[in-house]
Amino acid sequence: MAKKPKEHQNKKQISPPGLCLLLLRICRMPKDACASYNCKIAFCLLLANTPMGIGGAALCVLLHGLSGKIIYLWTATAVYVFSWLMLLLGIYLAGRELTAKLWRNTRRKIAAWKRLRKKLCQNCATSE
Repeated sequence: MAKKPKEHQNKKQISPPGLCLLLLRICRMPKDACASYNCKIAFCLLLANTPMGIGGAALCVLLHGLSGKIIYLWTATAVYVFSWLMLLLGIYLAGRELTAKLWRNTRRKIAAWKRLRKKLCQNCATSE
């Protein structure tokens, strides 16, 4: 195998941003958004309820399909209901503090997305 030139050996390859970076940015939100302990717990509950509810229910349904035991369907239902309770508790604990900041942040992102789509549509119209 031939050796690479020295200029290629010293360069570090940077991977494109992916799911890990997105999760890091989402999890960085509580530092900026809220300072209270309840608010941070609420953020964790809101972040974890979807994967727990859908993933847990899907796993239990898969186990039911493999074994045929009805207890797994009841467990899937309980996990799904528990995820909804996590959502409601997270919303209750978040209160006005986190809700206002998340709403403001979401509106900014939606406005930026609309500007980007408008710009892309204008570029498509001029290129034709």
